[in-house]
Amino acid sequence: MGQYLSSMDWPTRFTAIESCEDMLNVFYEVIHTGLDLLLLIKKVCFNTLDTVLIKQHLKSLIMERRKAFHKLGMHHCNTSCTRTL
Repeated sequence: MGQYLSSMDWPTRFTAIESCEDMLNVFYEVIHTGLDLLLLIKKVCFNTLDTVLIKQHLKSLIMERRKAFHKLGMHHCNTSCTRTL
């Protein structure tokens, strides 16, 4: 980040700007651009519909297992058959 900031030609960036607020905005833009270049953001793609279906499926499996465990006990075969993924 230091090399990026030191390579910037600051006088030419600020010559046409008169207000402090505009200078601050330009400075923030330069900082954000430098951070975006140095710290690459990893893109993650996911489908929200898939997660909802998976959540519901897992919830139903967990509820079946809990019901079987409560009704039949821990050592009964139905609790091992209804194990979650």
